[in-house]
Amino acid sequence: MKRFTVVNCLPNDKRAVVNWAMREHRAACRWSPNQLRHTRATQLRAKYGIELTRTVLGHSDIATSAIYAERDLAVDSIAYTHLRPLGSPRDARKRFQADRDWSTFATAVNEHLTTPAAVEALEKLAELVSVEPCCLLCTCPEPDRCHRSLVADALAEVKPVEVVHVRLLQE
Repeated sequence: MKRFTVVNCLPNDKRAVVNWAMREHRAACRWSPNQLRHTRATQLRAKYGIELTRTVLGHSDIATSAIYAERDLAVDSIAYTHLRPLGSPRDARKRFQADRDWSTFATAVNEHLTTPAAVEALEKLAELVSVEPCCLLCTCPEPDRCHRSLVADALAEVKPVEVVHVRLLQE
């Protein structure tokens, strides 16, 4: 049985907030000077390593440089695949944020997961899980109130998988 991991972190986690803000900014703008800095830092890290990148960026802490210089995931044989149809429907998500009614939200997500695009994405995910370990990332603190747990359940109907929920942060 293949392992499928759902990683949860707190919504107020700095990285989750920063990632959300950057996605919003990228949607509104084509580029920013900070993106140029990140891009160059990533290139330096890939070619010369994190230590030289830290020096060039002028950071005293290597962890700060690691944030600016994204890892080359291919070096570690890690691939990122965005299966957009497996996201929760926007209207259902907004309603859930307003009323916190999990059962209504779960019903809407489960209905969405039966659409042709979502079924195709689930089949693609099942293929990926067959070949290598996969991880589904999430910012929800609890897996039992997270749409990705519904995706994991839907995947389990397509292909038998062992689902492991990992909590990164505790309050």
